[in-house]
Amino acid sequence: MLGELPLDRVWETHLAGGMMLDGYYLDAHSGAIADELLDLASEVIPNMPNLGAIMFEVMPGYVADLGRAGVREQLARINVLWRLPRTMHVVPRRSGRTGRAARLDGFDVAAWERTLGALAVGRGVADQEPEDLDIAELAADPAIPLFHRLIGEGRSGQISRAMHFTTIVMLAAWGSDAVHALLEEYSSEVYPDTFASGEADRFARFLRGRLDRLPPAPYLDEVLSFEHALVRAALYGEPATVRWAIDPAELFASLERGVLPTSVAEQSFAMEIRPE
Repeated sequence: MLGELPLDRVWETHLAGGMMLDGYYLDAHSGAIADELLDLASEVIPNMPNLGAIMFEVMPGYVADLGRAGVREQLARINVLWRLPRTMHVVPRRSGRTGRAARLDGFDVAAWERTLGALAVGRGVADQEPEDLDIAELAADPAIPLFHRLIGEGRSGQISRAMHFTTIVMLAAWGSDAVHALLEEYSSEVYPDTFASGEADRFARFLRGRLDRLPPAPYLDEVLSFEHALVRAALYGEPATVRWAIDPAELFASLERGVLPTSVAEQSFAMEIRPE
């Protein structure tokens, strides 16, 4: 694959640590750069005459694991790569292109991307896709379930962070399997949002529309209303009034421990949610 890239057009390259998942190596930005990747980079970078920068990418959560010494070591190893002599080099092209790349020639690339995106988020594909786009083959690609898993976990993480107490109530009342199934249903019906606040707003509306069909969950209605109001205030600048018949401080103290309270003191009042 590298032999088919016009390396003289590369202006910047990124290196990062990764991990294996379901038989695939993920570019996860998860710590130190693998030795195998550095060796590969040392072979390819000399063929990049216009390279202007080499970036070390790492997620913030992994910086502490590396430590200052570890980060300095990564930068030193990248500096060795940067100092490699780079000269103009014509990369040989394969005379007969085969496989998936050849079959994509002449395709509607935008349609292919839409189809891949729909499959990756667990949605069906449109019937009007071009005849030369092999949807069945694309759907059978073994990486599709991995995309679906990663996207689903990412969306669930956004929801749980933005609606922390709502998530705890659901888990405590229904269990992880039921909550996972609910999130899967949500993901299959609602397209992802770029931002956590947008994802949380969509899920809150989805959940609200199903409360009458779901098993009872103590305090879920109140907690959902409160956190949804916070999300919409931050997202749209929308004020709201949340009414309580119990002491929310007592409720939240219990939820922070991951359990539903057996009882909460009754306390009727209204809480005004206003955007800053």
